[in-house]
Amino acid sequence: MSERTVVLLDRLASDDGPVALVVRRTGATPVGVEKWADAKELLHASTTIAAVFPASMRGFEELCLEVRSELGGEDLPLIAIVGNAWDAQLGRLFMFSIDDYAVEDELDGLQPKLLALGRGSPWANVSPEAGRVVVADPDPGRRLLYGRLLRRKGLGVDFALDQDDLMRRASQNEDVKLVLSATDLPPRGMKAAFEAFRAEGGRLAALPWVVEGTAEQLDAARIGASAAAQVRLFDNNDPPESVLFHVNDLLNPSLGDARTSPRLLYGGPACFRVVGSRHQTSAFTYNVNRTGLFIRTLVPPPRDSELIIDVRPPFGEGRARVYGKVVWRKECRQEGGPVVPTGMGVTYTRVPLADGAALTAGYEKLLESAPGEKSGQE
Repeated sequence: MSERTVVLLDRLASDDGPVALVVRRTGATPVGVEKWADAKELLHASTTIAAVFPASMRGFEELCLEVRSELGGEDLPLIAIVGNAWDAQLGRLFMFSIDDYAVEDELDGLQPKLLALGRGSPWANVSPEAGRVVVADPDPGRRLLYGRLLRRKGLGVDFALDQDDLMRRASQNEDVKLVLSATDLPPRGMKAAFEAFRAEGGRLAALPWVVEGTAEQLDAARIGASAAAQVRLFDNNDPPESVLFHVNDLLNPSLGDARTSPRLLYGGPACFRVVGSRHQTSAFTYNVNRTGLFIRTLVPPPRDSELIIDVRPPFGEGRARVYGKVVWRKECRQEGGPVVPTGMGVTYTRVPLADGAALTAGYEKLLESAPGEKSGQE
């Protein structure tokens, strides 16, 4: 068996199937397992660079949860094979923290993604000096989930069970840069804990917070505009990795100051092509503003690349076409940089009139419905 292996699950497990052929073209060895529960040892093997499964696989949710909850396996790239690049199931797949996808009838698009993963560790950490986060939540499952997400992006993590525990941990460690708190933090909710931090003054009063909960909980716990610059509200019905968007925003305030409009979380299907190339790459959006967007992909083109992008506008059912330039990128093995998934930041260079109208209408509706945006956070 070669140094690099790719686990193929369910109906993709055939040794001479089309996905296995793509894997071999990258220099890796395909290892087929029909039932993912029988592949647990392989999924945690040091030689495994990715697991590929069909979106139609029964129980893919359990696979994702299993991989993301096991120490040493939470960073394994998960790639889904879908029926088409605009598959309605993509939102649910990314909700369960897959990393990328390929289209069944266009498997050539899978090859560069596997080649990118084969170059080294796909989830290289940012510098530990990026700081520490205290995750304050009475629910052990949520603590574990958010802790792993933050650690895989290179941040130190401490856990707190209640308000007193949170205050103690934040006070004792000057490396703490941010608090991630549940709205239902004992004994009186996170709003009381937030106010206690403000009453302490100094470093504790200046700490930014990400507050997570249901839409109803967030509305009830909403903090006034005077504190809005230090607070982000995160709906826990959104994909878990989306919390990194808020963490990055708060730990890198200079990025927010340079924006012409607020970036808003938005996950939807997209595809892009480098100008001068015929190769089209399927992707998924991560956030959007009026002048650009962030695209999740394991294969971001070089900086300054000119792109033709097709994207589904927020609240839309069709597609809009824009032209853009890569202004920054995060490779799967890149150290440092923002706390975001692998992908690229794109600024629009040309937006056709009708396509722009659809994107603007979707963005405005997204801005109106985004948690906390009415209070003028940005």
